[in-house]
Amino acid sequence: MEALREKYQIAKIELSFDGNLRDYQKKVEALSAVTACYTDQSRLHVTVEDMAEARRHILAAASAEEWPLTSFSINRASLEDMFMKAVNS
Repeated sequence: MEALREKYQIAKIELSFDGNLRDYQKKVEALSAVTACYTDQSRLHVTVEDMAEARRHILAAASAEEWPLTSFSINRASLEDMFMKAVNS
């Protein structure tokens, strides 16, 4: 299992905002460090290749544009995320 996790691991950031999540999804998707975004419940899930770069870009944009960011968390990919990456490879 650990070998699969290492091979197919996806860096993922979860964000929450006050306000319309779809508006912020478009802004986050436009950042060069972001690979993909999707919404689930009240969170924006962001996949990235380089976690450090993505964190800098997202937090810099949030600060510069005064986004009402209410949470920022870094998560390991789920089994579903790894499965989807393996299938799409």
